[in-house]
Amino acid sequence: MRIRSATLGVLLALVVFSANGQGTLVFDQQSSTDETPVVGGVQLPGYPGYGDGQSFTPSLSSVGFIRLMFSGGGGATVYVDLRSDSIYGPVLGTSSPVTMGLSGPQTFYFPTPVSVIPGTTYYFEAVEQSGTLWNIVVGQYNYAGGNAYANGSLQGPLDYWFREGIIVPEPSSFALLVIGGCALLWCKNRKKAEAS
Repeated sequence: MRIRSATLGVLLALVVFSANGQGTLVFDQQSSTDETPVVGGVQLPGYPGYGDGQSFTPSLSSVGFIRLMFSGGGGATVYVDLRSDSIYGPVLGTSSPVTMGLSGPQTFYFPTPVSVIPGTTYYFEAVEQSGTLWNIVVGQYNYAGGNAYANGSLQGPLDYWFREGIIVPEPSSFALLVIGGCALLWCKNRKKAEAS
């Protein structure tokens, strides 16, 4: 019976140690909150530095992800470059690539949050690394903190459909187990002390 309990305990510990905490996405800037897939958009140029993208003005001190809306296409792999100074400016960070599936919003995570200065204008561009051409959704979203660009030129009242922000980590399963175990021990010791 003890061997069975020990084995079960070891298996439970392995499951707990292997589980990672999820993160909560906190949106800083966004052109729209409606995540319903849209038909249409502009075609991705397929290579970096083409001058197609969106300017935005963050209010937080870092950018952990950028979410964009896509329509059409097939199995493309896309990443996002975050730039400073202009749509052709230096790249501050590059997201992990995402292999596109269905039309709709796709979230591009930066391996480490990119430090930015709140209130300063930054730029992002989606770059097709490989695969079939996709359309990125652009419309009149009236985002006050920036504008869409095409070939380096400002696109009047148009904006990319986007949301950007940070990831707030949640505690892992292991941390929750340790906290729960400490609470149980504290309650048990408290009951012993009260009984004495």
